[in-house]
Amino acid sequence: MTAPGNGLPRAGAIETRSGTGQRRPPPRSVQFLLPIWGSRYITQFLNFGLPTLLAPGNIPAVAGALPCKFVFLTNAQDAEFIRDHPQTRSLASLCDIDIQPIDDLITGDNYSTTITLAYERAVRATAQAMLDTCFFFLISDYLVADGALAHVLARMQAGASGILAGNFQVIEEDAVETLHARFAQAGRHDLVLPARDLVAWALPHLHAMTAANTVNFPLCHSAHSNRLFWRVDERTLIGRFYLMHMICIRPDTCDFIIGASCDYSFISEMCPSQRIEVLTDSDDYLVVEMQPRDHEKHFLKLGRMRIDSLAASLSEWTTARHRENAKSMLVYHAGEIPDTLGAVAAQSNAFVEEIGRRLAPMPQPHRDHPYWLGAIAAHRWAQGRRIGATVPEPVRDRSLRDRMKDAVHWLRVATFGQPPNVRRCHPRWPDYHALTRQLRRRLTGENQKLMVLFDSLAFVTGRMDGLPARAVTYECSRLFELSPRQYAMLADSFDGCMVVLQGEEELSRGRRLIARIRPLLKTHGFILVFAVNGRGTAMSREFQQKLVSSATQFLDMETWLNEVHFISAGWLRVAIIRTMMLLSSAVTRRPLLYFPVATIAGACLAPLSLACNWFAMMSGSETAKPNANCSSVCMELRPSAARAASAPSNVDENPTAKLAMYGT
Repeated sequence: MTAPGNGLPRAGAIETRSGTGQRRPPPRSVQFLLPIWGSRYITQFLNFGLPTLLAPGNIPAVAGALPCKFVFLTNAQDAEFIRDHPQTRSLASLCDIDIQPIDDLITGDNYSTTITLAYERAVRATAQAMLDTCFFFLISDYLVADGALAHVLARMQAGASGILAGNFQVIEEDAVETLHARFAQAGRHDLVLPARDLVAWALPHLHAMTAANTVNFPLCHSAHSNRLFWRVDERTLIGRFYLMHMICIRPDTCDFIIGASCDYSFISEMCPSQRIEVLTDSDDYLVVEMQPRDHEKHFLKLGRMRIDSLAASLSEWTTARHRENAKSMLVYHAGEIPDTLGAVAAQSNAFVEEIGRRLAPMPQPHRDHPYWLGAIAAHRWAQGRRIGATVPEPVRDRSLRDRMKDAVHWLRVATFGQPPNVRRCHPRWPDYHALTRQLRRRLTGENQKLMVLFDSLAFVTGRMDGLPARAVTYECSRLFELSPRQYAMLADSFDGCMVVLQGEEELSRGRRLIARIRPLLKTHGFILVFAVNGRGTAMSREFQQKLVSSATQFLDMETWLNEVHFISAGWLRVAIIRTMMLLSSAVTRRPLLYFPVATIAGACLAPLSLACNWFAMMSGSETAKPNANCSSVCMELRPSAARAASAPSNVDENPTAKLAMYGT
């Protein structure tokens, strides 16, 4: 199935790289697995991703062919919101739905590890039935073209054990503004995206990371590419992927070991028969990934991509499967494949072959991959820290390089701690200590109930020392998405609310956030807002400008700002944080070289940091000093005396009355 004259896959063709052996009988069932947690991702999926899955050629077509189950792998807090959403009810009319909690696997921003372990758990839960089940591994930010999943199932029914595919990224903000306007139809719950129409819509909205990975776009490049693109014309793009997504697997065996992230290890471990197919034509399979405009912008570099640098980067992480993936050429086209494709394809072949000659001779292993050893060690440490358990060491032998990585991680945590529970010598100690001190001043009773709002899961999973047993945690965005019934149940329930903003976006909607919190507090409750510079104190002036521009968000006649405390950040403290970040990155890349450097530097930085922290705490005040840097600010707000005095006497017995009182 090739286009005449160029030897390339034509529309509708699939490139198959499979092993020999007898084809398997057709599968008996299908499971869609979706790890998802956090307000942003859940809302994005329910509003965009799920409607595309409900298109006729996706889940409806698969459900018409085989018994199906859709498994949400999420946290207990978000389960009810997912279950009650109208789009979920539409999905339930097509297939069974199962919501499985994975709270024990969620450890902050270690997303890849959590997703991998969640997938693995769901697959193993089927026991021997996994051998007759097709598992679709879904991602929350995917837009799926109509017919893509039906085509994948057809290949699985024909005998494949695994299907690999690639995708490119578009700007999420553009998708939110234009996608429904172009494709949605009134009265329909699905979002039907024909493949070529989706390509035509996506190409003008390509993400900066896609542009940076485009070889014949010399303006910029990515410092860490895992996929490469070439522009053919205004309607056609080709891709060569080292990292591909395992969109569907029917395991050959129940006896597998996962020793790397899912897109590093699942195909190699679960499909030893090598009956693997790569989907190469967007007419057959197309997924577009939505990412925020600033996603991974720190990887962007000016200038043309250099083969030596790219090969060195790829040598650090590519497995044999990754190198095999790059031999396939994927074509994304909004119309017919142009005649000029052959020349650009030849350029891509030469480029990938030249990279191959410069790669390290030995690929990385898909079991005990170096990246995985560091990631799983951090994941286990976070689990143990959260539940107070002792984390056992992995039982398999590891190299000296990997043991050194673990040793550096252990030394860093033992010396400095980990946010929010940091030691006095950690450069962030003044910030988190100020918050803990302010919180303890206000929580004086044994049975007081605290609401904790945050914009970063890393804070909550760290479980700050000093939180009361009756602390209830929510994402800031999740608070706005509670149903009226769920919200009413929380009215007048909390003695106080602690709001932790490690980024800056939530500052701009502080007024709405305070108004949403206020009805949930008891009559004399407090709100403690802690804004910490999440980008590092090197950006402290920008952080202060954001605080100033958002100041009116906390000027509310119904909620009085009682106290404000600023934590200063001197130049030496800034330098210590930057040095620690650089050392951490260097040790991750070359532990054998930088292990002694990091050990000596840590011993020198600890006392310097301790001195800086003492000065910062002595300088903390209710007045920010002119021209001084600020690493965090802690504000206490309380409902105004007039509002508290006018509270109706039956509010405690009637939460709805309090909601009405505040006009909510």
